[in-house]
Amino acid sequence: MTPPVTRELDPLLLPFLQATDDEESNCLLAGLLRDGASIISEILRSKLRVSLLATDVSHLNQEALDLRTETQATIVQSLRVLKVSTLTAAPNTIADFRSYVAAVTFNTCNQLLRRKYPKRFQLKNKLRYLLRHESQLALWEHDGEWTCGLAAWEGSSCSASAQQKVKELRTQPILRTGNANQDRTSLVALLLRTFKTLEGPVQFEELVSLMIDVLQIKEDVIIANPDLLENELNVSDDSRRLESQSQLSQLWKEICELPLRHRAALLLNLRERQGTDALELFVMTQVATIRDIGRVLEFEPEEFARIWNELPWDDAKIANHLGLRRQQVINLRQSARAQLTRKLKHFR
Repeated sequence: MTPPVTRELDPLLLPFLQATDDEESNCLLAGLLRDGASIISEILRSKLRVSLLATDVSHLNQEALDLRTETQATIVQSLRVLKVSTLTAAPNTIADFRSYVAAVTFNTCNQLLRRKYPKRFQLKNKLRYLLRHESQLALWEHDGEWTCGLAAWEGSSCSASAQQKVKELRTQPILRTGNANQDRTSLVALLLRTFKTLEGPVQFEELVSLMIDVLQIKEDVIIANPDLLENELNVSDDSRRLESQSQLSQLWKEICELPLRHRAALLLNLRERQGTDALELFVMTQVATIRDIGRVLEFEPEEFARIWNELPWDDAKIANHLGLRRQQVINLRQSARAQLTRKLKHFR
């Protein structure tokens, strides 16, 4: 959810809000985006631990690049709405633009992580509640980082030795008792025992990761037929191995979870062994409509309907569409297949 605006106004926004010429307004908007770009990138790198390099075709990095674009689009939309509301004397505005950019970015990251790791978020909320409401525990902010530990440590900075012990404990079963209960009493007892072992406060995110390991929590992932993926995604051959339409639906769902660039590199070049377009299989089996395929590739409906008969595209055309080099498109497709194959084989 986008953070609410307030009745105050950040002077940084005044030139843009007061500009009456469209060209000047667009230039000022671009300047605001440049000002916020470093904030967005810094948060994405820190929270998702990615490089944000276009040459890095890892799954999470490509997702982060798409998130950066999504965040910028959200901010542009908010600023344009704000400009209109200012002209109509509406009371809402943004008090601190840079803080607003940070809040939007954090929210975008959290939505991604909540969608990908629902069990982690559920546990995280439980731990946050206990740290704030149990008298023996505490959660506080120190130097911009959420820190946690025993109540007697509140206000202290993270302990370097405790942080190191967290890393050691994540690879050792010292804290595991075979009791994975997540009821309040069990979790409080586990937290007290953990902090006694750590002997100092730690970053909250590090504690969450440790508890995930200690409680041996595994995220649920849709299980599709691993035989649907080989070195090449030959849909005509795979279709003969489908046991039901639901399996192809699961495969489509997995593909839709890929980052945009991975989806484009894979789907725009999806071929049968004969070299013909294989996307029609999804349409023929009513798993997805042409409009659905265009939407996950972020084409306007009319535009995708126009290019439908041109598919499959070669790598050079896909590269031009994505603003990448041909080799990057090939790398993205290989990465997409590898991601799908690993996920499916892991749950075979």
